[in-house]
Amino acid sequence: MVFNTVRVARIEPGVMIEGAANDQWVHIEFGGATAKVFDPDVIAPRYASGELHEVKLCLNVNSVEPCNSRALGIAGNRYYGRVISISKRDGMFEHLLDINGLRVHMAEMEQYPVGTHLSIQGRLDLEDIQLPNPSVWDTI
Repeated sequence: MVFNTVRVARIEPGVMIEGAANDQWVHIEFGGATAKVFDPDVIAPRYASGELHEVKLCLNVNSVEPCNSRALGIAGNRYYGRVISISKRDGMFEHLLDINGLRVHMAEMEQYPVGTHLSIQGRLDLEDIQLPNPSVWDTI
């Protein structure tokens, strides 16, 4: 999976159980844009707020539609992206998308060709987070 270097703007607790966050929302900033990312396993540390981190992101998909628009970006729970690579693993197609500069993974049964623009309804999920590694910044 591909990492993105982003600034973690803030972390917002999700469901609280017995005073502890069971999940959380991580607000990130990248390339002049912002996104709200769901962290179901609470892997983003609280101290991450205000700092640069590398994150692996994936889409939890409700629906996918090819679209004619060349727009890339995020509007609520709708993501507009372009397929930049595909691999097949465990009977699923692993698509790597460019969504306004973010590299986001999406696993689907259906294969969408490289270069296809998609409109995806779903949720952006955090797969991994780590401190930035400057040696790979030019590869993202």
